[in-house]
Formats: sequence, C-alpha cells, structure tokens
Amino acid sequence: MDERAQRIHDAITEITQIEDPQVRAKAATEALKAIHEGNSTLAEARRDGVKELRAAGLSYRAIGPLIGVHFSRVKQLESGEPTGIHARPRKEKTGE
Repeated sequence: MDERAQRIHDAITEITQIEDPQVRAKAATEALKAIHEGNSTLAEARRDGVKELRAAGLSYRAIGPLIGVHFSRVKQLESGEPTGIHARPRKEKTGE
C-alpha cells in the first residue's frame, strides 16, 4: 500500500480505538466529513492519472495492474462516467 494511503488507513484505525465514546464519535464524524469532501478530489486525481498514462501510450490492460483495478474499470475511470448504483436510472414514483 502506498505510504500516504497507509497513513489514512492508520488514522482510521486509530479513531476506532479511541476509548471515550464521545471523542471517538466526534473524531469519526470529522474523518467522515474529510473523506466525503476529498472523494471527488481523489477521483479527479485518479482520472487525470489514467488519462496521462493513456496519453503516454499505455493500454487499459497495462494500466489496470499499475493502479490496482481491473482493466475494464480503467476505461470507466478515463471516461468519468458514473458506474454502479450511480449509473442506474432511478425508478419513477407512481401516483398510486
């Protein structure tokens, strides 16, 4: 694991081990807020990295193992299209 990602992982583990429930809950709330705010920034950084690797001539199959995802996911990351539950159309509510 990248050392920066490891520090994030370690900080999360440290929060879960705080004895005082109020302090633990407050720290967890703050960490969740930071993760939520950083999520789109990290997604953009990953997408930019994929685009740079593609511009350098690497294939999806070559990039996948480099960044730790399946090669088919690399194309999705490059396009920026939503996947999973975000890609599914919502059901319209019926007035019944």
